[in-house]
Parts: sequence; C-alpha cells; structure tokens
Amino acid sequence: PKGFMTSFRAMTDTTAGFCGVLNVTPNDRYLSYLPIAHGMERWMGMCVPLYSGCQLWYAEALPTFVADLNRCEPTLFVSVPRLWTKFQAGIFTKLPEKKVNNLLSIPLINILVKKKLLKALGPSKCRLAGSGSAPLPADLLMWYRKLGLELLEGYGMTENFNYSHMSKPGQTRVGYVGSAYDDVTCRIASDGEIQVLTPGKMMGYYKNPEATAETITEDGYVRTGDKGSVDEQGRLKITEIGRAHV
Repeated sequence: PKGFMTSFRAMTDTTAGFCGVLNVTPNDRYLSYLPIAHGMERWMGMCVPLYSGCQLWYAEALPTFVADLNRCEPTLFVSVPRLWTKFQAGIFTKLPEKKVNNLLSIPLINILVKKKLLKALGPSKCRLAGSGSAPLPADLLMWYRKLGLELLEGYGMTENFNYSHMSKPGQTRVGYVGSAYDDVTCRIASDGEIQVLTPGKMMGYYKNPEATAETITEDGYVRTGDKGSVDEQGRLKITEIGRAHV
C-alpha cells in the first residue's frame, strides 16, 4: 500500500545472485501460482525465468493446483508453511501418520515409500524446495527431510526485493532463516533490529519521502523492523517480527 519502487538494476543483480547460488538453468521448471503483484512471485515467476531461461508453468486455478503441480513436476518450488502442512495432511488422510512413519523407518522399503509419497505430494522432481513468510515448525521440517526433501527457509522483504538471507543445502539449522547472500551485509542494531545492505534496496516509496527516510538509514541499510540474532556460522534467527516480510 505504500507503493514500493525498485530499479531494473536491483531486479537484475538480485536475480543473478539467486541464480548463481542455486545454479538455476534452462533445465529447471518452476510453477507460478501467486499473483505477480506479490514481491516474491515477481522475482521467482518473472525475473528468474527471464534471466535463467528456466521453464515457467502456471497453475490454472485453486481446485486444479495439485494436478497442475504434477503436470509441471517443478524442480524449483517455493511455498509457505501453511501449504507444506496441507501437503502433509493430505498424505495423513490416506495413510495414518504412525503407519507412514513406520514405513519410513524400514530400510529399503523406505526408498519406495519416499518416491511414492513425493509423487503424491507433487514435488517428486524437486531439487530445491523453499519456504518463507513464517517459521517452519521443527517437526514439519524434519518430516520432509525423512522424505528426502530439504526445505530451505529464506528471509526478505519487498523493500529489498526479497534479497537478504537464504538457507543453503546442507547448511540448514532449525529455527534459522539462513545466512546473508555473499553481496549482502547484515547487521544487528543496538535495539536488536535486523538491518541489511543489499543490491535489492528499493529506490523508495512512491511520493512518500517521509516513509522512505524511516526505512532506509543514512548509510543505505534497509531497516526491516524485525529483531534477530546471528549464530557462529552467520545464520540469522528472527526473534521478533515487526513489519511484514516474505
């Protein structure tokens, strides 16, 4: 509602950074289902395909979502914790949770079970699965790991074009949203606020210099409004949520 403005350079540099870290190629497939007005979808559903040449598929409607997901067989898939929870609940309506967990604990059999469950969920070909907008419950994160799907959490805002922090494969930590991209600097202010210096920094709010001055510090950092801490490996933990983020 504040009318965020960004530059083509910010869109390009952040997309190049994302595609470089995750090695996005024309062989990848992405299913778009959020409105393009959403900051994250503008990035993932427009900028990433244009930059990398990866295949872009669209979901037709909410009732056809699962069918669209299976039709696309995405290699890149980003969602929110609520949807990852619904995927899991869909499995448990067909097979009791206890039975699923027992099957996953049996050597050799669990390989077949994992393949069938991922096929039923949709992202059976997914090599990178992401989650954002809210923390993932630890038990949900571990359940997907049992299936062989490592959910990578990320953190960003429309004001920095989503380009702030991301968990990297093999380096995830429950409760943390990952480390800053290589060309992003993160600092924790004296009051605990997370502030980031990033190529994705907005130009400002449309015709609202007062709000812009409140969000961008004099030395160019984006004030997130959230509070957090950083562990010994540079991974960020959000301890208090302020303004909305993705």
